[in-house]
Amino acid sequence: MSSSTNDFFDNFGRLIPVNGETVFNQVSHRYYQIFSKPRELSDQIKLYRQEGWLESIQHEDLMIFRLNKLLSDIELSPLKGLLRGARFPFYLPSNLGLAQDIGVVASQILFPKLKHSFEKKYEDFHFKASLQGQISLEFETKPVNDSGHDLLQRFLGENKKLIGWIFPEALTEYSLDSQFKAYQRIINSDTSFYVSLGGIHDVSSALLASPDMLTNSKSYPPVLCLGGVAHSDPRYFFNFKSHGSHLEFWGMPRALTKDYPEQVSEQWSGVISIFTPIDF
Repeated sequence: MSSSTNDFFDNFGRLIPVNGETVFNQVSHRYYQIFSKPRELSDQIKLYRQEGWLESIQHEDLMIFRLNKLLSDIELSPLKGLLRGARFPFYLPSNLGLAQDIGVVASQILFPKLKHSFEKKYEDFHFKASLQGQISLEFETKPVNDSGHDLLQRFLGENKKLIGWIFPEALTEYSLDSQFKAYQRIINSDTSFYVSLGGIHDVSSALLASPDMLTNSKSYPPVLCLGGVAHSDPRYFFNFKSHGSHLEFWGMPRALTKDYPEQVSEQWSGVISIFTPIDF
């Protein structure tokens, strides 16, 4: 689909590639996409209280108000084209120890919560983490410098609560290196919020509140690349994907073989996150 010449994004909220950015298709065929269906924000946010992340219905109401305000701020910004694509809310509380080592937080806090949320909704299916190459998450995973996710981690370290939206189809069919290039291109925009590449914290939280994000029978969902975080072994990267009707987190090679040019896939999608602190 074509887009306005004065816009960063196409009609589906995908950032339009420019010269120097490697993509599978210059214009996406959208073979892999997230199934679009009406979702009530109140139902998504309610899951945070059910999982013990929110104390009261009043906190739910405030979060819904602030998330809608954030959407209004995006609408008034140069990044408003993101709103043409799929979006999912997320919340990161300050009382769970989320500022610890990313791998520890993932394996001991986020993934158990995500597993509970997903398997409660889909009793016959599983969530699990699969790490190839004998790599480890704990003490081997860091935010990528200048990806915006380093700022998210800093806020967590300052004991701030964060709310936001992920846009999981914003960088559809981009290679991993080009996801970072594309992010650097759009952060030059003047905004009243913070923008990052998706990481384990925000995407896990969004999946907790929307466990059906990647699991449906209506479309082939993309693989959500987590460009905001990196393993100490640069040959590997992290992603969330559906495996049939299961949900899985993967640490897997960036390229098909050693010394092979960087892989680019029609199924891969880089995630853009927009977030802001919130006080209760």
